[in-house]
Amino acid sequence: MGISRKRCEEAKQAIAHFRECLTLDPRAWAYMWGMGKAEQALGNHREALGYFEGAAAIETGNADVWREAAIAASALGEAQKAVQYGTAALKLRPTDAGLHANAAVAFLLAGDDDQTEHLASRALDLDPADAVNRRVLELVRAVRSGARERPRSL
Repeated sequence: MGISRKRCEEAKQAIAHFRECLTLDPRAWAYMWGMGKAEQALGNHREALGYFEGAAAIETGNADVWREAAIAASALGEAQKAVQYGTAALKLRPTDAGLHANAAVAFLLAGDDDQTEHLASRALDLDPADAVNRRVLELVRAVRSGARERPRSL
């Protein structure tokens, strides 16, 4: 589907503005996070991951930075990084259902089915109304049963 041409141009402009801001304060992790989100919207997952990793190196206690790094790594099929970053996010917010679901996907990509099912089940326990949590658990169970091939990336 992608984003509209107008939104694409806006994302590129945002990246340019954030880059300019970083020249004023190179440790401003929020600018890096913003650049990562804009690159993510453009489908540039490698660039997004680099910005999220830069932000996480500075702002180590922000679960949302780690979450986005895990999502970008998952999109690239970098399962070990996705597990590392997803686990870091989960340690910071252990009762966040979405972080459990994201970590479950990372462990699924990495081939750790026991941890995957545990995390996906916990996500659904924490937020049973969330359709994403339900779909993640269904995907995990389909892969474990052999009904579906293990994904290599998001």
